[in-house]
Amino acid sequence: VTQAGETLKCSEEIVVFYRLSTKEEKDYWEKQQKTASFVVIGSLTKPEKNRNLNQFDYQRYLSHNKIHWMLEATSIQAHSGPEKQTFLDLINLKNIRQTILFHIESKTTIPVSSYIKTLLFADTASIDDQVMNGYKEIGIIHLLSISGLHIQFFIAGLTYILWRSGMTREHTYIFLFVFLPIYGSLTGWGTSIFRAVVMSLISQTGSRIRRPISGLDAWSYTLIIGLWIDPYQLFSIGFQLSYLLSLALILFSTSLFNQSKYSTINSLSISFVLTLISIPILSFHFFEFSWIGMFANLLFVPLFTWFIMPLMIVLFFCSYILSGTLFFQFLIHIAEYSLGMIEWLVLKIRLFPYGTIVTGKVPMVLFIVTVVVMVIFLIALEQQKKKKKNKDAQGEEASEQAPAEQPAQSEEQPRKKKKSEQAQEQPAQEQPAQ
Repeated sequence: VTQAGETLKCSEEIVVFYRLSTKEEKDYWEKQQKTASFVVIGSLTKPEKNRNLNQFDYQRYLSHNKIHWMLEATSIQAHSGPEKQTFLDLINLKNIRQTILFHIESKTTIPVSSYIKTLLFADTASIDDQVMNGYKEIGIIHLLSISGLHIQFFIAGLTYILWRSGMTREHTYIFLFVFLPIYGSLTGWGTSIFRAVVMSLISQTGSRIRRPISGLDAWSYTLIIGLWIDPYQLFSIGFQLSYLLSLALILFSTSLFNQSKYSTINSLSISFVLTLISIPILSFHFFEFSWIGMFANLLFVPLFTWFIMPLMIVLFFCSYILSGTLFFQFLIHIAEYSLGMIEWLVLKIRLFPYGTIVTGKVPMVLFIVTVVVMVIFLIALEQQKKKKKNKDAQGEEASEQAPAEQPAQSEEQPRKKKKSEQAQEQPAQEQPAQ
């Protein structure tokens, strides 16, 4: 940063805006696969507050991300220093991430590469805006962000493969302890990724040292660590939804979400409760919420979990091993057709009338009342389920004790019979004696 002819060292993060002037310049930036140093010339300005009432406040958004200046760049030039590729450049995870994303784009088609980058590396920039808005409007946008669902899927799959290949539990734990932080760095350490990775590491470490840690304790430790690293993320919508919904899953997983013998009913109850919990946050930030997501999740969650996600993982590894083969092209065609059908279905569901309820700006008093009523409702629902569960348990115990009591009673009856017969025989024997 140059100020009054003097060069000042500054570690503050700023936002840079720059308009590309030629096609050659555009191609140059698209080919960049590693981080580099540049000289940027421009003017610093402070972000403006929102001019319209209840409009998105970009100044507040940047402030919560510790950014207080914007730079309108007039020119960007590569640093003139000598370019030497050091060992640190080779192991730089940002450079590795860019190399992987460029490889995915070059070996697969645009629709397939956009979903591989989104589901495996949290890069949503390639998905069409109309499709992305469709996912948002029907309430299944969480399927396109790496969350606890994806991390648990990776852990379960890796653990199964490592155990089947003969690796011990101790070595599997060490591998996951090294792999998960590296994978988190490759994905950019989003809020959901950080929570899922740290919770998994805490739980596995507790099991490894023979001190099991409950899900609620692991959640609490992760929350404290996350806020200690960056307290500003408390204002993030993703942070609020990620931690609140994961807490609901932990609290109600053993009682409220596991009542029916049918998995569909349990999935519907999970979708209902999570949708209910997310309504205050969505209404507070976006002034609307989608109720249709409660039913859309029943269709799309299993589809993404058991088909799309494994297919994207297979395609990613095959792009390094089987690229250019007929089998790889066959998988690409299957993926394109499946993703096209899913996007078509998303856009059709999006047209469903009244799928999104617009609340407008909710007054703070009404917001607090809604949250309190919702908490009371969930507590009452949980207590009712516990009472029902206790009654069922008592009924089972009574039914188990009843057959055990019947033989005892049947044994007592012959004893009484024998006593009565003996009592009758005694007077009969006394009469001849008299």
